[in-house]
Amino acid sequence: MNVLAAAPTRPPTEADDGRGVRALICAIAAVPVLVYVVVAAARVGYPYELEWMEGGSVELARRVAAGQPLYGPPTLEFTPWPYPPGYAALAALAAELVGPGFAALRWVSIVASLVVLAALVLILRQVSGRWLPGVVAAGVYAATYGPAGLSADVGRVDSVLVALVLLALLAAIRARAAAGGVLVAVILVAASATKQTAVPIALVMLAVLVWRRRRAGSVAAALYAGLLALGVGAADRWSLGWFVDYVVALLPGHPVVGHQFVTFWLVDLGLVLLPVVLLALFARFARFDRRTAGGGPSPGAGREPGLDLLVAVAAALVLVAWASRLHSGGAANVLMTAYAGAALLVGLAVARLQGSRRGVVAVALALGAQVLVTLPSVRHAVPTAADRQAGDAVVAALTALPGRVLLPDHPYYLTLAGKTPAAHTVAISDVLRAGPSRARDALLARLGTGPGAELADVQVIVLDRDDDLALFNPQALTDFARVRLAPGAGTADPTVFSPVGGIPGRPSVVLLRRGVDVSGIDLRPLVAP
Repeated sequence: MNVLAAAPTRPPTEADDGRGVRALICAIAAVPVLVYVVVAAARVGYPYELEWMEGGSVELARRVAAGQPLYGPPTLEFTPWPYPPGYAALAALAAELVGPGFAALRWVSIVASLVVLAALVLILRQVSGRWLPGVVAAGVYAATYGPAGLSADVGRVDSVLVALVLLALLAAIRARAAAGGVLVAVILVAASATKQTAVPIALVMLAVLVWRRRRAGSVAAALYAGLLALGVGAADRWSLGWFVDYVVALLPGHPVVGHQFVTFWLVDLGLVLLPVVLLALFARFARFDRRTAGGGPSPGAGREPGLDLLVAVAAALVLVAWASRLHSGGAANVLMTAYAGAALLVGLAVARLQGSRRGVVAVALALGAQVLVTLPSVRHAVPTAADRQAGDAVVAALTALPGRVLLPDHPYYLTLAGKTPAAHTVAISDVLRAGPSRARDALLARLGTGPGAELADVQVIVLDRDDDLALFNPQALTDFARVRLAPGAGTADPTVFSPVGGIPGRPSVVLLRRGVDVSGIDLRPLVAP
């Protein structure tokens, strides 16, 4: 008698089927994560800008490494950025380890972005008691790499900001006593020293922590307020008041982009995240028996403090991104906080649905659709060999130019060419758009024709586009003539060597001071065809 054949078998259950679907969900979530890792690895060594503000970040790191101030009167060589010094200091430290240039800053962002993915998993594991919600959240966040402007791995502040906020949230969820409150405060101060948008998120997090866990929250709130006030006071005193001028007072003076009151919700969140938004709605309103599929109860039945913290911080992350989008100049990179907040909320929806076979099937379908919707946006993320060759030609042409050259859209290319660096277009524009201030008055004097005008020392101005001429006093430009080549002679093709993320553009307009001799210099790489 065959014992195995005679042994009774257990019929398959919905729980067995649920495990198979959850394995499929994990596999789907891994796809955008792997795509991001592969793309980031392919991009990290690219010697030119992946996004047009990266060069400005490299110059900030160089200033910190050289012991030069980050805040002071604006000049054409350097105009301060309206951001706290934390990221610049971290980038300078990375440059000491890796070497100067883009790679050091990109490694900082890559590591920070991986911390973001791990933190999403751990936060949702802590709140829901399951791994699946966090895995899905990490997959959703990785899938937004393209819609967020391919910014997660570039030399910009955003990945570090999101990583620190999520680490603070994880610490807050786990905080039970004073020591936990100290850790929360320290991480939030680091986040606030990285970018000002961390401050409102910190206030929300601390308010909920004080409400739900008074001892840890009170310590965290008091320490955060004290350290932040001390840091701002010291920075402003050392910079003779310029720190507050740039970091506190500048950005609120910028105009508001009216259509973003609606576009942010309908496009940036609604259309981009449509599959998982529908999933969240399904989780909210569906009725099913959660005793099947082995998922266990949904989180928050007893309103755990961790759940309140997660929901409040997720909402704050989204609202901060909205405020940044409303601000003129708020590009796609500011959406990274919104997508992190949305990923947390999607994770909560998964925690609610995972106890039902119907629910986990819905999760698999929604996550698969989300990956299909957003993954194609990374198809042009890696620069080509033609981009590298064009970059080499641009730097060679800049090197050959006589005297002082102004290249405000890509100041680090001047450093590569052995020239005096220039203030970045964004930093100049931020000051000029902010309304009356001593920084604006000083910068207008530098750009003008009167005493103190630096433009008198410039022989060549190289710009990305005609619109950039608006940065300068028209009277000051009367001493310059635009370089015109024979039709089709220029090789500054706008489809080559333009940064693959952010605002497109490459050096293509040359203004030459009258009387300056450039005979024998190949200007074709700097002039549009």
